[in-house]
Amino acid sequence: HTEPEKVFQCNICAKSFKLQGILNQHQKNHSNEKPFPCKICGQSFKKYTHVKYHELIHTGEKPYSCKNCKKAFRLQGTLKKHEQIHLGKKPYKCEVCNRKFREKCSLNRHGLIHDGKKPFSCRFCSKAFRHKSAVTGHERIHTGEKPYSCQHCLKNFSTSCALTAHKIIHTSEKPFSCKDCGKSFNFPKSL
Repeated sequence: HTEPEKVFQCNICAKSFKLQGILNQHQKNHSNEKPFPCKICGQSFKKYTHVKYHELIHTGEKPYSCKNCKKAFRLQGTLKKHEQIHLGKKPYKCEVCNRKFREKCSLNRHGLIHDGKKPFSCRFCSKAFRHKSAVTGHERIHTGEKPYSCQHCLKNFSTSCALTAHKIIHTSEKPFSCKDCGKSFNFPKSL
């Protein structure tokens, strides 16, 4: 039993595919066409599945629940990433310092520490950062913008990470467990 050849080639990036339909789907990535609008806010998306995921934001529906801690998620992929916390698996290892990570993107992001590059600069004070998200959060110090709001107490935050960290105080969730004694904590730095 042999694999079919990849005979359908993208005329933009030269990537090849086994089926014409998959090539057609791929080629949509190269266009700015977004034919799938959200029924609630009108934001448009390239793929039907993306608008369906987006619409869950408006409904608040979180159909995927963790069996360990009952935390709920909109997307099955997000649940799978979350479950890695409970498993303690960190399959991605930095070749320079041997630090381990749950996700490949976290390893890639970490790798910037070793090369010393900080390609993102603040528009206001020229402070440099390794990541675009860090400079965006930093610039909010200058602008005073706090676009993330807690649904429980209405406190506002300049970054989504700060809001996420804050929200744990409103729950009894303690997702981080010590491997030695089994005690659970709200934050990994408490381990």
